[in-house]
Amino acid sequence: MKRHLLLMFCAAAAGCGATLQATTPRWDQQAGEISRATFAQQVLDPDAGRRRDANPAQDGRSAAATQTRYQKSYAAPVAPPSAFTIGVAESK
Repeated sequence: MKRHLLLMFCAAAAGCGATLQATTPRWDQQAGEISRATFAQQVLDPDAGRRRDANPAQDGRSAAATQTRYQKSYAAPVAPPSAFTIGVAESK
């Protein structure tokens, strides 16, 4: 009985090993291909860093105002809402 189980286990292990040897090289060749393709699709303008004009639609005055407004947004932290107002619309 033990020999039959041992033979069945060895046969199953050999079958799994043959399957892995056939598929592993193919997986190794394609490793990271989908990640690289997804990353490339998310890049809006790949040549943006090579151009000298950062944003031709925005002048210096509006860019400075945007930067100042951005910096002021971190000056005072937003107060966390009270635990008693869950589900109640906030009014200002």
